[in-house]
Amino acid sequence: MKRFSFVLAGVSAMILSFPSLAAADRVGRNMRAYPVDAAVFEVIPRTASGAGDYWCGASDYAQRVLGASWTDPLFVVRGRGPSATTGRKSAVQFTLDPVAAGLSGAAAARANAPLNDRFPIILTNRLSPGDHMSVQQARSYCDRNPARP
Repeated sequence: MKRFSFVLAGVSAMILSFPSLAAADRVGRNMRAYPVDAAVFEVIPRTASGAGDYWCGASDYAQRVLGASWTDPLFVVRGRGPSATTGRKSAVQFTLDPVAAGLSGAAAARANAPLNDRFPIILTNRLSPGDHMSVQQARSYCDRNPARP
């Protein structure tokens, strides 16, 4: 029985030593979210996912983990690309604070545009740096049927 306890303690210590595994949060649409740094987090799908799934996962993480309100703007920092925290092929990075996340140039101009001057459907499909919508708008993608063949 003692040997089992030592093995269990060893495995637990090993799992917790990987910060990306210990810090993962399950979010909407079967996604996972990981903090990249103090200002940025990334949403990673378990399987192929549409852009609305990323927005859904980001809004869920922003609200539940970061304490964002419904009206807080949610920004894309980096579009689809390799995960910085897990090495998976596809991840999208988001932030609630575009200045702290280092958005610059055209991305900063889009980030400073009012939330309602562009159509959310365009934002959803592009996932370009600076694209943004409110946490509540992004959360609406959690209630839609996934667009899969």
